[in-house]
Amino acid sequence: MAPPEHPPLLKVSALWHLARTSPNRMTRFFALAELVCFPLSLLTILALLASAGLRVGGVDLPTWWTRFAMPLLAAGAVGYLTNYIAVRMLFEPYSREGWHWLRLLTLGMWRQGLIPARKNDLAGAVGKEVSDRLLTPRAIADEFNRVVSAALDDQDFRRKLPQMVGPLLREGIPVAMAKLGPELTAMVRDGVAAGLTGDNVKALVRDVVLPWVGSEANRGPLVDGMVAFIGGQSPRLVGFMKERVYRLRESNQLAGMAINFAESSGMLDWDEIARSIVTEVGSETGRAEVAKGIDKLTASLGDAFDRAGGGASLDGLRGHAADFAAKMVADTLAAKLPEVAGRFIDSPVFWDWAADHGIPALKPRLSAWLDEHGHELVGKRFDVAGRVQSAVVAMDTASMHAMVDNVATEQLGAIQVLGYFLGLATGVPLVFLL
Repeated sequence: MAPPEHPPLLKVSALWHLARTSPNRMTRFFALAELVCFPLSLLTILALLASAGLRVGGVDLPTWWTRFAMPLLAAGAVGYLTNYIAVRMLFEPYSREGWHWLRLLTLGMWRQGLIPARKNDLAGAVGKEVSDRLLTPRAIADEFNRVVSAALDDQDFRRKLPQMVGPLLREGIPVAMAKLGPELTAMVRDGVAAGLTGDNVKALVRDVVLPWVGSEANRGPLVDGMVAFIGGQSPRLVGFMKERVYRLRESNQLAGMAINFAESSGMLDWDEIARSIVTEVGSETGRAEVAKGIDKLTASLGDAFDRAGGGASLDGLRGHAADFAAKMVADTLAAKLPEVAGRFIDSPVFWDWAADHGIPALKPRLSAWLDEHGHELVGKRFDVAGRVQSAVVAMDTASMHAMVDNVATEQLGAIQVLGYFLGLATGVPLVFLL
């Protein structure tokens, strides 16, 4: 269906409204002039046709009408209506289908207005001119750079950073860390496996383990633990001794008689032996011996790794230590990251730093990058010509016509009124020639 179009007679009401309401004095003047010229031109054409009909019918018309008034009025009407029709032909008819007075006036030769008929070509030309001369990639990039710089300098923008960016960080950090988690754990595993060499293990024993064991604060609890462990193992030790003694009793009759005598007389009391072990280990002398044993054990760790060399033993240690460290990192991230991220996002100190230092430090770097690469990015990603062309093609022809009328009413009115007065001026010598 073709867009709605206004017949010429509605022009009178539109001109009257414009003459009363326009804030522009020249627009009101030409609207009033058209308000006179338009109906006068139509009436003149009707009068010309009526006069021609009367003359054909044999009616004598007054000389002042045929020799003076009619030529002047006809010349002015032709000048006005010619320009009026030319202006209307820019847009009308909007469609090639349906009835239109211009199509009827031209006996069907004028099928569609210039602008709707060449809309695609005009849209392409406008898009190209806009992209080549007005909205060039450099101009768009410079304007974008200016807007970004102004936004970064705006104090209200900086104050609203927590509200704008905080929810994004709260949602994005856990997601990002979940994706980076495998990479982090793999990095930890690789780092531990690569760094756990024989020399590093000996350095760990020398610089960490031995000082820790030798510390008075750690030595007492460590000896207590070892004493408790040995005391807890005393029933197993006594059981092992008892088993060996009984084997001896079964294999040697004389020894068996001595063992039976010792047990029956109470000289060999296994429970007392177990208690003696606990008591002896827990005594001051026993604790001192345990401490010496711990010192010897830790001191021999380095030599033990030297003897293990770089073979399967050290490789196994690397693998277990790397897996343990990776799991510890993964568990820690899963347990602590939400809390740490929330505390970080809710920290006023962070947002104060971002507003006072982070953004000022970011701005010159961002501006320099946009200045250097912005026009390339715009040229590759932003089709100005295509967007303008699509917008013009999609624009309704009636809306485009109304837009031009609103913007250029004064100029279009001047063209049409000037046509009337030029025609009228041409009619003056015509009167004398007649």
